[in-house]
Amino acid sequence: MLKQPVGFVKLTNVALIKYKSGGKRFEIACYRNKVVDWRNGLEKNMEEVLQTFEIYSNAVTGELASGKDLVECFPNLKKEEIIGRILDHGEFQVSQKEREVLTENVYNDIINILSTKVIYPKSKKLVSIEQIKTAIKELNFHPNYTQPAKMQALTVLNQLEENFNVTRTMFLIKIVADKTIVDEMRALFPMEVVQTNPDSTICLISSKFYPNFQARAKENNIDLVVINNSYYNKEQADLDDEDIVLRHKEPKKSDEKEESKKDSKTK
Repeated sequence: MLKQPVGFVKLTNVALIKYKSGGKRFEIACYRNKVVDWRNGLEKNMEEVLQTFEIYSNAVTGELASGKDLVECFPNLKKEEIIGRILDHGEFQVSQKEREVLTENVYNDIINILSTKVIYPKSKKLVSIEQIKTAIKELNFHPNYTQPAKMQALTVLNQLEENFNVTRTMFLIKIVADKTIVDEMRALFPMEVVQTNPDSTICLISSKFYPNFQARAKENNIDLVVINNSYYNKEQADLDDEDIVLRHKEPKKSDEKEESKKDSKTK
């Protein structure tokens, strides 16, 4: 009976990440879907990503990298640190079919995030998933499976606000201060007063402006209470709502003037 050579581990049905250093090749064996999660910051546990906690010179044949090569190419690094570097910077090949599946998953994640963040400015009701999909298509947005869905959703949210008559969910806050101070803050930030009390005011402010608003309030020792950091009108949209249809934003007057100037020049 033939003995299997020392340093030989046979692997099947794995995703390989390849890394070259000092003229030598190193490989690690991973679960394919977990590699994308790791690089997107969704997976923090390395053990959930790796098929086996080994570094190979050739994973297909199962040949482990020698300790000498590891020391020469990764001086002063522990084994876990070496694997982390290969995970982060190594070459990871994905088939066309897998790329399509990963892209679709990221797209669905983006839609789900936006469906809880995009509202109509007047009614404060959520924009439907169907309308969000239509708007994204008009924006000619293409999801990238190698980037976090949350980061891409924020990019799309900014584009939706720029091009359509929508806004993002609001912060419902309580400002503990007299009316004079509240009016001063309202002059600096777009806010909608919901309720006025003798010693406080409850307002709605866009999450886009809230960080700067919070910083200004802290500088002036104004007490804030966040009642809801993702407020929207939970009533279902109906046919009487003015905001039921997703509309493009009307061009600014300055833009219209520029267009008229261009038209006059062409004439």
